[in-house]
Amino acid sequence: MDQIIGSFQHLEIGAEELEPGVRSLSSTDLSIFTELDLQTALTIGLAVAWVVDRYKTLSDTRLLREQLKEKGLSKKDLGGVDRHPKSVMEEAVSGLVNENLDRFFKNDDQGRRKELAIDQRIASNKIANRIDKGYNMDLRVEPFPKGEEESQEEKETSEEVERIQEIQSLSKSLQFLKLEGDPILRLPESKRDEEQNTGQKDRGSKT
Repeated sequence: MDQIIGSFQHLEIGAEELEPGVRSLSSTDLSIFTELDLQTALTIGLAVAWVVDRYKTLSDTRLLREQLKEKGLSKKDLGGVDRHPKSVMEEAVSGLVNENLDRFFKNDDQGRRKELAIDQRIASNKIANRIDKGYNMDLRVEPFPKGEEESQEEKETSEEVERIQEIQSLSKSLQFLKLEGDPILRLPESKRDEEQNTGQKDRGSKT
């Protein structure tokens, strides 16, 4: 969780590490509640909504894989079915990373941008893998207090209001997915795994 949150914090803050605070735990239906600043909550919400939207296109593939597995197909025979969702989500994650960097990373340092792109890809892969396993992620934000607009800088207040409104609209799209069958994604969750995955794709494109 720290790596996912930290990656999105860095989009705006840069190299500074901020510790996300866990506000409460629920053991009834295992849940973790954490408090985030508006910017981090917004960028994570956008990422989750993006992944959920793309994952919906894979629901038929997931069901088909389960049906073929029940018919006795081996893991080797299922290889083609397994590669499709991974390819789809890798492409979706690449699009998400580029969009987030273009919108939120206000810096001309291309080296830093490349570093953040790797971190963003790994964090987004982790989100996708967890949604694939049935995790549900939700965002909640308090409405902007009435009358407080007059006591703050107009520009800052306007940006906060816009972020709150966007988070509120995102909450509606973070719906729980009713999944059938086994998980179908195994996206890289470390820089080492990401490098190996890139190397495998490069070798595949040369053959």
